[in-house]
Amino acid sequence: APKDPRDAEWTAWRAERLTQWLGELRAAVRKANPELVFSMGPGGPGWSYREYLQDQDSWLGQGLVDCLHPQLYARDLETYRGFVDAMLERPAFAAAKKLMSPGVLLRIGTWYADKALLVGSIQTNRDAGLGGTVLFFDGGLFEDGNPHRPGERLRWLREGPYREPAPVPWGHR
Repeated sequence: APKDPRDAEWTAWRAERLTQWLGELRAAVRKANPELVFSMGPGGPGWSYREYLQDQDSWLGQGLVDCLHPQLYARDLETYRGFVDAMLERPAFAAAKKLMSPGVLLRIGTWYADKALLVGSIQTNRDAGLGGTVLFFDGGLFEDGNPHRPGERLRWLREGPYREPAPVPWGHR
């Protein structure tokens, strides 16, 4: 191993090993049950490659995932939209929009997503032609930090973007 753990060749080699393993895992899952949806929830593109060797561009290019849930965790809608735009600038992601259901952060510690972020992120994904949205995590829906208005975020969803049932992104199979 080189002295610099961020050495580009070293990083690429290690990321390729992880991608090969992901292919082996997918093959094993498909062998066990070809009807299962094989999805991954990696960090945001670019960052997750540097930090976790998750080469999502290769995963998409090689058809290793049925659905991808990049964790685009932002604390405001403007930042979230920037994350979506940056993700879709990557050719592999732009070509696989319907496979994308990015993760939206609902709660961390005492911080909770506001209505603009929660509802706006879902609309941003829909406007971008993405397959859906993953909300992380249920504590941000049920324990919304306001004991006087429990379930407020659920109400925002029910009265807003989920007035009508949302289709399952991979339901076309």
